[in-house]
Amino acid sequence: MLEGLEDIGFKEDEDFVVQYPVKEAGRMYILDFAFPEEKIDIECDGRYWHKLRSKKDKERDEFLRSKGWCVLRFNDKEIKENLEEVLETIKSKVMELRSKL
Repeated sequence: MLEGLEDIGFKEDEDFVVQYPVKEAGRMYILDFAFPEEKIDIECDGRYWHKLRSKKDKERDEFLRSKGWCVLRFNDKEIKENLEEVLETIKSKVMELRSKL
């Protein structure tokens, strides 16, 4: 995913951050990839971990959304088989939110 984001023109630590900590209201979450300025959280879910954490993921996503974050989740199959589509979804969301800043 990192290389894909860079390939479509985004720069690490300038546009997005890997393993970005969000600390709010006594909670802390580490986002897989974040566009902090636009408040976009990109989560890359493996099948094993996603099955174990689906309820916690839902609570986490709801909390982040309540704080103004847009949460985009992609599973490992989507990333492996449709990386271009995943990257286009991310790019579209970033551009949409940047146009509102």
